[in-house]
Amino acid sequence: MYTYSFGHTKNETEKWSEHELADGMHELTLNTLSSGYGGRHNIRLGTDYDFGKKNVLSMVYTSQLGYGQDRTSMHGTGNSDKADDGDRRLHNVKLDYQSSFGLTAGMDFTYFDSPGTTVLASAMEEEKKSFFYKSNQRINRLLFYLNQEHALANGWELNYGAKYRTAHDNSYQFYYDGETGDLLTDNSLKSRRTEYTFNGYAGFSKNFGKRFSFDFSLAAELYHSETWHEWMLYPTLNANYRAKDGHMFQLSFSSNRSYPDYWSTQPTVQYVDSYTEVHGNPVLKPSSDYLAVLAYILKSKYVFALFYEEKPDHFAQLPYKLPDRLAEVNKFINYNFQRQMGIRMMAPYKIGKWWSGNGMLIAMQSRDKADDFYDIPFDRKKWVFVFRTSNTLTLSKQPDVVMNVSAFLQTKARQGIYDLGNYCDVTTSVKWTSPDKKAQLTLTGNDLFDSRNRMDLRIDYANQHSRTKFNKSNRNITLSFLYKFGGYKEKKRKEVDTSRLGH
Repeated sequence: MYTYSFGHTKNETEKWSEHELADGMHELTLNTLSSGYGGRHNIRLGTDYDFGKKNVLSMVYTSQLGYGQDRTSMHGTGNSDKADDGDRRLHNVKLDYQSSFGLTAGMDFTYFDSPGTTVLASAMEEEKKSFFYKSNQRINRLLFYLNQEHALANGWELNYGAKYRTAHDNSYQFYYDGETGDLLTDNSLKSRRTEYTFNGYAGFSKNFGKRFSFDFSLAAELYHSETWHEWMLYPTLNANYRAKDGHMFQLSFSSNRSYPDYWSTQPTVQYVDSYTEVHGNPVLKPSSDYLAVLAYILKSKYVFALFYEEKPDHFAQLPYKLPDRLAEVNKFINYNFQRQMGIRMMAPYKIGKWWSGNGMLIAMQSRDKADDFYDIPFDRKKWVFVFRTSNTLTLSKQPDVVMNVSAFLQTKARQGIYDLGNYCDVTTSVKWTSPDKKAQLTLTGNDLFDSRNRMDLRIDYANQHSRTKFNKSNRNITLSFLYKFGGYKEKKRKEVDTSRLGH
């Protein structure tokens, strides 16, 4: 498979800020315009070899080769012009073996690097900056995994396995004076970091007649880096009880661990403009996630669920205005925890024979607590309401024309010291299918009201005060045509994990 994508971007940000220093309050008004372009080649080569009797060896090579350029200018109380040029190259090889006796084993290797150059000239009141820096993130990541399933007597099932992942981060960032070209050693960095994780788990499941079933597993995971060496236990439980026809209760408990981006743990400083800086955090640690859900399902359609989610050491990037100079530092920090609890309700509905849909309503209380955030620790709560609906409208049966409409709405929320505005999104599509089901023509309109990326951010906490308005258009229209030859059925393909890559 091969695809190529290319696009232009244009964004506008308006920011107002009050910054208190020893000499008094400074009021800042900053308008930022950015534009850029980028392209990416996506290549996938895959083959499966069937040994017979459900023994299959799969081999997949995936490559993503990207390039891009961005130009950013800021005007107002501060002025800056910045140019970013960079590439992004990823190569991934995966081998996977599935046996007829329940064994799954394989390896996954990823190579990633993203060299780039940034040039910045800025001025904020009496302070001026002129420099450029060259940077690169080079990651070599290797994963081995092994899983085994057994069908035991009396309907018991046993599963266990292990996986080992290691990553080598060889990155650099070198600053140079914009006028003389001399190396600036204070902000320059060359880093070689290694981390590894080991995860071993075991679990079992059992059906007790037609009314009760459950499965349970326990994973022990070790995370090791230059800063952290920590074991954690992560249990998982799912239980289903059918009281009588049309009434079911479900109890689930899940837990796992999330890891920050590689670049965010480097001791780096990046200058976004004359006012904004991004600082790395070498002591940033992974976070855990524990989720418990108790659900009641009526007639296999209506769902009422209570949920409680706790994230110890949750990490997020938050801004802080320095008390000794006009600069806002953005940095990933660990909270004490992030907590969400509430109720979720889902129900299908139908109007005649031509309109069917599903609706979901969530009411929850969110709480963010961090004792170690400069000199302004926080403990903030907020009730948040979410509404989501998806609808299918049969416009015609001959010819076969179907419309899909989905909408999402979230009320005001909080994230750390941020106050987030209302958020909404509406997307629709119209699809025609040929009588023989081989051809499809689809017209899709995404973010019809152009609201997805126009959220306003406010900070009114302690001595931190700012307003940020994003004017980024995400509305687009897509026309696609699909034709299936013979009895083709599209296979589900697992994407390469790129969540921690890039900077």
